[in-house]
Amino acid sequence: MMATVMNEMGVQGKRYSALAAFYHWLSAILITAQLWTGYMFHKVLERGSEARGEMMAWHKTLGVLILLVVLLRLGQRLMKPAPEFPSDHPAWEQSLAKWGHRALYAFMLIVPLTGYIGVSGRGPEVELLGGITIPAIPGFDKDSAHEIGEFHVILVYAFVALLIVHVFAALRHHGDRPSSARGRMWPSRP
Repeated sequence: MMATVMNEMGVQGKRYSALAAFYHWLSAILITAQLWTGYMFHKVLERGSEARGEMMAWHKTLGVLILLVVLLRLGQRLMKPAPEFPSDHPAWEQSLAKWGHRALYAFMLIVPLTGYIGVSGRGPEVELLGGITIPAIPGFDKDSAHEIGEFHVILVYAFVALLIVHVFAALRHHGDRPSSARGRMWPSRP
């Protein structure tokens, strides 16, 4: 059941379900960790080092986890749609929020998939942490997988830009200009 939240402005708004909030914050944690592992892998650790190999294993594993969580999120979202955006917000803001969320979901699918393709050209299996392997996506040779991997990096930068906008929009609803959208995604009542 969707809970109703009352903010300091006295405006009631519908909250996301506890499960939706759980998936949201789990995604945020996994994506933050993933960005860190990607940065360490690409910018800090020495090519060919054992530490870089371990970081890549973490990066691939987190990517698979993010993909699984976003699929669960989408399934949950189809079964229980998001609450209506507060009607006291202008139509343009509601439209931007709706399209921004769609873009976030698209990136949460496309970025891990392009990473998965990028490592699929290295052999018939992709090795994750703990010796777990998953099948590589067939049909990609080393060169085509490398090109998709390069596109993956470009997508990451675009995704980070969108995440920054998303965080600032959320902070706007909580900060100097609190709004009826405040508290809709917190795991418990703010």
